[in-house]
Amino acid sequence: MESELIALDTTCLKAEWLKDFLFEFYIMLRPILSISVHTDSKFTIEILKKANSNKKMNMHVQIRLKSVQRLLSKVVILEFVKSEKNLADSLIKGLSKSVVLESSREM
Repeated sequence: MESELIALDTTCLKAEWLKDFLFEFYIMLRPILSISVHTDSKFTIEILKKANSNKKMNMHVQIRLKSVQRLLSKVVILEFVKSEKNLADSLIKGLSKSVVLESSREM
């Protein structure tokens, strides 16, 4: 859960920067909709949707959690995607040959 939260925090911060960049240079004149972020961790999504955080978490995890919660629904929307359907997973996880071939066709 910790690694997914760190990755989500980094992704959300970059999405916020991108929205600000596009708006600042008048590339997008109207307000930009929330950016969809796909994740395959239901547990991380459930923790992020809870209002109160667990006091037993490490301090660096709590900081990442608050950072992602702040950007949730303002900048990003989290969507659950199974590992077999997540195109980025074929690059970092050990998936079967048929799954990699199927996802490469979808790219």
